[in-house]
Amino acid sequence: MNLLEEIFRNTYSIELPQTPEYQALREKGNRFWEYIEERAGAECIEKYWDDFADMEAAGHFHYFREGFLLGASLMLELRS
Repeated sequence: MNLLEEIFRNTYSIELPQTPEYQALREKGNRFWEYIEERAGAECIEKYWDDFADMEAAGHFHYFREGFLLGASLMLELRS
């Protein structure tokens, strides 16, 4: 399957790094959120994550769009 087809069919994905350093950062982050949840309560954290997910999705789309425009602009510049 080519890249355009993967994007069209929504099968294109980016793999997160599986390095020990990345895994250690993930574990550190998880421990932090467990600590916060103990103090703030699960309902508060769930509300936060729902709002945070919406914000992140909007940001990721913006970055994707800007990256796509940059790539297309570079390709057009190469043709001139």
